[in-house]
Amino acid sequence: MRKSTMENTYDPDVVKTTPNAPCHKPFVYDLFLAQRTEELELAHLPPRQRQPILDMQFRAHEQHHAHAYPVVRDQIILVKTEPVGRVIQGFSGNRMILADICIQKQRRGKGIAGTVIRRFQKEAGKENMEMTLTVYKWNPAVGIYRHLGFKVAGENEIMLLMSWLPDSVSM
Repeated sequence: MRKSTMENTYDPDVVKTTPNAPCHKPFVYDLFLAQRTEELELAHLPPRQRQPILDMQFRAHEQHHAHAYPVVRDQIILVKTEPVGRVIQGFSGNRMILADICIQKQRRGKGIAGTVIRRFQKEAGKENMEMTLTVYKWNPAVGIYRHLGFKVAGENEIMLLMSWLPDSVSM
């Protein structure tokens, strides 16, 4: 079922997405906390000071994604029936924006995100849509995105704007 390192892939029947619903809120919160706690530990803040910051960041993150694009698709990533991640897509004109994708730390590197992104690329290809995303330059996911055919379309000091075009779309 799985291949070597960058070719890890799950059977599409095993990796699914389902709309994010109120019943997923504890999972979504825990996933967000796990990701952000790693970042805040680098700032050497004591745990008691971290929690209010994390709560505020979570609320801001949720509000931003709910209103950032004309159409938003917020989904939970499942392996079989177990939640393992979250993906948020925005749609604007003829563009699909991979606004956020996060996989549980213990599940990373197993091809789950790649499987989901390939599915989105197939969907974007059928609709002749460009796919874009932004990512920190130092994020290991940059290698995965390049492997999936994304190219750097712009950058600043810390972020890359990456773009993928189906064969039928030219700019």
